[in-house]
Amino acid sequence: MNKITVVEIRNPFDHSDRTIRKIEYKPEKMLDAYVQDVAGENEKDVVVSVNGHIVDRDKWPETYLVKGSYMAISPMIGKEGGGKNTLALIAGIALSVVSMGVGSMVSDGAFMGSTALAMGSWSFAGYLAALAVMYVGGMIISKMTPKPQLDIATTSPTYSWNPSTPLAGQGHSLGIIFGTVRPTLTILAQHVTTDGEKQYLNILLCVGEGPIDSVTNIKINDNPIENYAGVEKDIRLGTNNQTVIQNFNDTFGDQPLSYELELAGAWVKHQTDGNAAEGLEIEFSCPSGLYHVNDDGALAAASVTLEAQYRKVIEGQGDEDNWNNFFGEKLKIGSLTLNGQPYNGAGAIYNVSAAAGAIAETWTITCTETANGGFPTRTYGKKFSVVGSVSGAKADAAAELRYSNGFIVFDVSSYYSCGVGYSFQIEITTYSASVIAAASSSMVRRTFRVDYKPVGQYEVRTRCTAKSGITARDTTRVYWSQLSAIMYDDFVRPGKVLIGIRALATGQLSGSLPNITCVATRSNVYVYNSTTNTYQVKPANNPAWASYDLIHRAKLIYNFETQMDDIVVFGAPKEKMIYQDFSDWADFCTQKGLQVNYYLDKADDLWTALREIENCGRGKVILKGTRYSAICDKPGTPVQLFTVGNIIKDTFREEFLQMKDRANAIEVTFNDAESNYERNILTVYSDDWESSDRIKHPTQIALNGITSRDQAFKEASYRLRINKYWKRSISFETDVDAIACQAGDIILIQHDVPQWGFGGRIMTVVNSTTLKLDATVTLEANETYTIYVRLGESDIIVEKTIAAAAQERVTDTITVTVAFSPLPIQYDVYSLGKVNIAAKPFRVVNIGRASDQTRRINALEYVAAVYDESGTAPVINYSALTPYADVSNMMLGQETYAQRDGSVISVMYVSWSVPRGRRMTEYHVFYSRDNGANWIKWGITEEAAITISGVKPLETYVVKVCTVNEIGILSPGVISQPCYITGKNLPPDNVASLTATQDPNDKTRIRLEWPAVGNIDLKGYLVTESDVNISNYLTETKYTYIATATRAHNFKVFAVDTSNNLSVTPAAASVNVTVEPSNVSGFAAVADPYDRTKVLLSWSAITEVDLANFEIRMGDTWADGTVIGKIKTTSFSYQLPASGFYRFWISAVNLGGYYSATPAGAEN
Repeated sequence: MNKITVVEIRNPFDHSDRTIRKIEYKPEKMLDAYVQDVAGENEKDVVVSVNGHIVDRDKWPETYLVKGSYMAISPMIGKEGGGKNTLALIAGIALSVVSMGVGSMVSDGAFMGSTALAMGSWSFAGYLAALAVMYVGGMIISKMTPKPQLDIATTSPTYSWNPSTPLAGQGHSLGIIFGTVRPTLTILAQHVTTDGEKQYLNILLCVGEGPIDSVTNIKINDNPIENYAGVEKDIRLGTNNQTVIQNFNDTFGDQPLSYELELAGAWVKHQTDGNAAEGLEIEFSCPSGLYHVNDDGALAAASVTLEAQYRKVIEGQGDEDNWNNFFGEKLKIGSLTLNGQPYNGAGAIYNVSAAAGAIAETWTITCTETANGGFPTRTYGKKFSVVGSVSGAKADAAAELRYSNGFIVFDVSSYYSCGVGYSFQIEITTYSASVIAAASSSMVRRTFRVDYKPVGQYEVRTRCTAKSGITARDTTRVYWSQLSAIMYDDFVRPGKVLIGIRALATGQLSGSLPNITCVATRSNVYVYNSTTNTYQVKPANNPAWASYDLIHRAKLIYNFETQMDDIVVFGAPKEKMIYQDFSDWADFCTQKGLQVNYYLDKADDLWTALREIENCGRGKVILKGTRYSAICDKPGTPVQLFTVGNIIKDTFREEFLQMKDRANAIEVTFNDAESNYERNILTVYSDDWESSDRIKHPTQIALNGITSRDQAFKEASYRLRINKYWKRSISFETDVDAIACQAGDIILIQHDVPQWGFGGRIMTVVNSTTLKLDATVTLEANETYTIYVRLGESDIIVEKTIAAAAQERVTDTITVTVAFSPLPIQYDVYSLGKVNIAAKPFRVVNIGRASDQTRRINALEYVAAVYDESGTAPVINYSALTPYADVSNMMLGQETYAQRDGSVISVMYVSWSVPRGRRMTEYHVFYSRDNGANWIKWGITEEAAITISGVKPLETYVVKVCTVNEIGILSPGVISQPCYITGKNLPPDNVASLTATQDPNDKTRIRLEWPAVGNIDLKGYLVTESDVNISNYLTETKYTYIATATRAHNFKVFAVDTSNNLSVTPAAASVNVTVEPSNVSGFAAVADPYDRTKVLLSWSAITEVDLANFEIRMGDTWADGTVIGKIKTTSFSYQLPASGFYRFWISAVNLGGYYSATPAGAEN
């Protein structure tokens, strides 16, 4: 699109006080020229951004733009650098505009719909900057300006007890996926379109940040999308080079309206929202349908004619200025005149229409030659000249021929009189209207659209100019129901995982916005291995690598310049990550089967966001200086020994942790993958729950990153073991140079106060097996002792055994059973004690500064039993632990009843029984009309019965009822026996009586009448003659029958209800009908006494009132005779053609066209 988008910010303190418009792009213009065009004389007091980049004033004359660029202009605040805050503001606004339009690359290097500076300054880094807006939501800006306060929700809609429904509106977080999750979707766009009688909901949903590997298990209202007819889906996995998703090439700004358009009423006007419309769409609807009711009750077509016009909103224009026709212009025949007088088109020139090449003009058709002919003889037009007011003279037209010259078409008749000079004028005019026609009692919708208009705000007006009828039998109310502004930017939305759904409104889907869910999987993250200096693919569901990714944010991005994939980092640089520490943690998670399946969808700082992931892996991300490291709570070996020899005197502290209120049961809340990721609670009890005399004290934790019951059980058991075994903590100070450990390491502690062995320093190394200590120790008789020595030169802890002796010894010299190698040195610290209690292990919690040369170490006791995973998760088989129970004795019944408006409703009653002793929280009820091939969810109830309304008569239904037990497990369900809906089965009342009366003026016409039936659901009446239907369903209580034969006619009339039931006993009447008139009598033929060339015929009169005439024939038989007269008198004189013998016949003819049964004959 050869346009540049300009964002003019009028008030820098109010983001909403701005206008967005588009101006023509000119390749030769520099930025300063565009600024001059927009800001005019105020250009010295503004700050300018192009595509999110602030451009210094001295660079304006050197900066050129490409088509599609975004330029933001804002007033400068203050002086002498006072505009710094404005820079941040305008950059933020510009980036927000750019990020909306980031699209697929085109050949000139710009993003389609978004944009760039000239190619010289918009490199691959520029592309990454645009993507960064999508990925980190303004991280670029926050590095330049003070950190803003979060103004969006900081709670997760995914991990709550409320049903997960798509989020609408703005300000929602772009969720990050690790592993496999059921995320809460966000609605990006939705629009309703109409295609004839069909209406479609187009909804675009964001799953989260991409790229990911798959989107599966899409459900609508908890029903798989495949079970719905007329629903299409389109998925994008969030790559930066993904294509525009189907049905969302354009953006619609919908405005629901409710303007009724009265016949010949005034124009109804409405303006679009915003000033960026490039196309318009209007929708008209007839909520009650569009139809005409015929005499027989059937629906016939009805129509409404609508006009619509639009114009761009321009200040100061008049009420009737600049309107354009919405439907385009068409041609029609306007006025017709003959010699200057109105002409109805039924004469010498007729069947007039505009040809395909017609234009608006007046045609003059003049008779130039006449002829005589016809019967009776007349003068008619034989030849006509044809001249158009614009097209000029064309070929002449001739009588009895159809004429066409490519502009106008007509026929020339010789039947009508026409003289030379007769002049016909035919006006071809333009009109703009659309006719909506239908024969439907359901809602009728029609949508119309105009495209590719200048960008701006538009005003649209509509009116109704004609309706096919406005009587009680016509339903022609029409409304202007929606106005939509259309923007053509093809929003690709790179980096966002998208689901596009186009759903046809059906009995399954209609009314409110459906609830849509899915399952999304991201399998891998990219991790930099500092040992091999390469990026490697790691599992995204490993808590260690998930934590690494949340910090580092490395993504595989398609480079449009090189046409290759590149690893691009959007977080901490790889140099800030200590790979080996995360790798050790990841190995531990793999060994223990610890996984994270987590959807990060709330705004938090990094450390808070990491907690959910860390909790799933028993680890923690820590800072080592300025670099990110990781530790985890895993079994290990001591790395350092602290004794009274290297613990500063009087700094050792031991604290016992309170046991009284410790939890001995844990209720874990997690999203259970086996229950469609619904929130479930698993209660895990300590091994002394039943035997302990402690008060039962359960606690609750939420592990949102866990989706497995086995892992939830493991984590709860692990925490219970911590509660059971961690009883004490210690703290002490030591010299800086004595520290060779870090947080998370296991250390050995010897100290005299708690009597954890004997400790000090080695005074002399006598030989490889003998050491002299700095104090005497007492070695009891027959006890084996252990000595730990920390080798000073390597900080390695060496454990050696001192053999038992028969006598107690008090000595400062000890001998070990196995030689030291390497040897200790003087002043190395040691700890000595009985086997397994020579020193106590602790895990370092943190190391803090005590003074310039000393540090304080805090540690928790290390108990190996905490890491004993020998316990297994209970088999949570809901058929055993908490068995679900399906319903039984399911009963289906039906009822049909009439409402006050006469409509009949059929309902199906469903009831069931629940086994004794089983508690069900609710029941999910489904029905099927195809014997279970497709199930439609009707509803949820807590009662053991439900009513399904609106079932269709003459169809067979089956019902399935699923139970939900106290922990939320849905049973497979029980299916009922089929139920055939008969509809109403009670017939309407009988018609009380029937009369049949012959028309005295026409004996073939039988008039039937009967009294009305008062049933509210009466559909009409059915009339039969000799048990053959002779009518459709009549709404009136009378009917005229035309007899066609002489015989007895037997009539019956039935009442019919809306379920097509007939009354039991019809009303009946019979009548004998003679369709022929009486035979003629007294027929005689005698010669005229005054003229022997004539014969006089006479006969007797007939008194029947429906007599039409007498028909006289001459011939050997009536059938072969020639008609010589049709008269109503009783005599006739006939001129004989020649002398001879003649036979004459006569028959009476009635109004029904029937002849006497036997013609009378006479001779002469």
